[in-house]
Amino acid sequence: MSPDEPIDPANDTEPPPVIPAGFASFEFSRALDRLHAAMLEVEAIGAAACRQLDAQAQEGT
Repeated sequence: MSPDEPIDPANDTEPPPVIPAGFASFEFSRALDRLHAAMLEVEAIGAAACRQLDAQAQEGT
């Protein structure tokens, strides 16, 4: 199971991955990179929704 795979609550018998000694900073940096990418995606979706709402408002006037 890779860290990017969703966790199935019905199959929670697999333990979480263990971070090897000396790699905590590296793994923390990777987690921040993934968080940053997710926030950029949320921002893009929000911007697209706002553009759509603005376009619909202009059509209605």
